[in-house]
Amino acid sequence: AQITALMNARVDIPQTEYESSTALLHLAEQALSKQVQRAQEIRQKEHYEKLIPVRTQLYQSEDGAPTVEQLCRHYLISAGHFRKIYKETFGIAYHQDEIRTRMLHMVYLLTTTPLDLSAIVSRCGYDDYGYCLRLFRQFTGYTPNQYRKMN
Repeated sequence: AQITALMNARVDIPQTEYESSTALLHLAEQALSKQVQRAQEIRQKEHYEKLIPVRTQLYQSEDGAPTVEQLCRHYLISAGHFRKIYKETFGIAYHQDEIRTRMLHMVYLLTTTPLDLSAIVSRCGYDDYGYCLRLFRQFTGYTPNQYRKMN
């Protein structure tokens, strides 16, 4: 659960020069404090306990995340209701969370393996190579090859 909250949090530290390492450390502590507060708020949400196994499965699934339809059958709720409570609880739509998870997996594979791009796209669960590359560029601001060369 803590990892999930940290994955959703963004650290927005201004990109300026700092007077000292102490000033930078203070900004980092403030950003971390905001992340912890956000994680605590998420845990207080009404549907958190019901949905955290879903999110854990989404983040840990190697062979593809469950579809909304599969989840709705399992929890005996409508797709509209599931989408609503998921977004209310985690602050991100299930579909967007799924894309984000796939893109993070793609970043991991690009930086830790010598696999060619088509194999990585396939391992991330995409059949449409071009669509995956467009999503990756939106997610990172770089093409996969540019990203791999940077790291």
